Amino acid sequence: MAAYGAILQRVNRTRKTFRAATFHCSYPGCIKTSTTSWGIQQHYTKKHVVPAALKAQPIVSQSPTNCSSSSRSPSPTPQPWSNNFSPRRLPRRTPSGSPSLNPRSPNPLPKATRIDVHPTINGRPCDLAGNYLPPKTKPPPVASHNIDDFTPFATRMEFEMAEFLFVEEEMSAARIDRLSQILGANYPNQDPPFANHSDLYACIDSIRQGNIPWTSFSVTYNGKLPEDGPIPDWMKQTYEVWFRNPLHVLEQQIANPTYVQNIDYAPKRYYRNGKRRYRNLMSGQWVWQQANKIAQDIKCHGSMFCPVVIGSDKTTVSVATGQNDFYPLYMSLGNIHNKMRRAHKDGVSLVGFLAIPKTSQEYSDRADFRKFRRQLFHTSLEHILSSLRPHMSTPRVTLCGDGHYRRVIYGIGPYIADYPEQALLACIVQGWCPRGV
Repeated sequence: MAAYGAILQRVNRTRKTFRAATFHCSYPGCIKTSTTSWGIQQHYTKKHVVPAALKAQPIVSQSPTNCSSSSRSPSPTPQPWSNNFSPRRLPRRTPSGSPSLNPRSPNPLPKATRIDVHPTINGRPCDLAGNYLPPKTKPPPVASHNIDDFTPFATRMEFEMAEFLFVEEEMSAARIDRLSQILGANYPNQDPPFANHSDLYACIDSIRQGNIPWTSFSVTYNGKLPEDGPIPDWMKQTYEVWFRNPLHVLEQQIANPTYVQNIDYAPKRYYRNGKRRYRNLMSGQWVWQQANKIAQDIKCHGSMFCPVVIGSDKTTVSVATGQNDFYPLYMSLGNIHNKMRRAHKDGVSLVGFLAIPKTSQEYSDRADFRKFRRQLFHTSLEHILSSLRPHMSTPRVTLCGDGHYRRVIYGIGPYIADYPEQALLACIVQGWCPRGV
């Protein structure tokens, strides 16, 4: 009886009162909510406040490279807790009481830094018609957006519910249907946010922002068929390739306001103490050489050169269920800085799935199959990138993330791949160097 009484005591617990999250984060664009003001303050301090030590910028002198040491002025005394000092150790002090940077060099000089921007392909802002704007012209004002507009979702609650189910939890369709039934049974006087998983998916698919549709094309073998013997299956098969328009994908990356402080609109050369320094792709020698070739056409003067970084990697999804392989094709804008490309800020986009020709071991080493495999790969890339070809010689007016329009010239840049794909891309046999052909 004592045990039974203990069970009844645990069952008849005191239910806690529900508290709605009525405190909203005041940072622009943040949708975080909390049930207490202390919780939202902790979130704001952790996510949106930059420590004072990170706000300090290193002191750089913008002086010519060929200046003499006598023309350089001593650098100002850095303050504690800046980037030049560790927060765990204060700077050493001289007998006079002033901090010294280095005991061996009591009067250090700043390092001379020079940045050269390409004089012709310099990414000048223009209007929608392509006419260049005067220097220091401000971009047009951004159209105001209603903060209560969650189209195509009816309310903010529907938007957050869709984000929770589809993005955060990645809930299956069957469980979404079960959740809708539970909400409908508990609240009979109010319909659930979504009737079922089909209703949720249809609402997500109707979002217009960032929606680049997928299209496909088919490739078949049209070479000479064997006169005697059976025809291999790879000669009769139809290969389907799915892709998105790479021009629209790149324009979406160019117009992304997240990259405003981390994008180069023109090729640059960095020099420090007379030595060339390399930071991102736009500071490389290849980009500068390509800009010199583009500058030979007078109609391209003032344009913005956008090198396209492409990569592919054949991936095995599962072995036990039939050796399922995917051949994804990725694309990135070469103008954005490397840290943004690695920060999962949509700097790398999926643009296609290439076809994978397969055959039996009897035909895998035949010359005609290896030739068709190379032709299928290059033909697919040519068709996918065909939308970029007209704008590799004629500038295209494109909206950028800072609000300005620029005349953009595209160019095929680095191709990131492992050695088997490098051999396939360079049309060489295994064991050869793809760069030496």
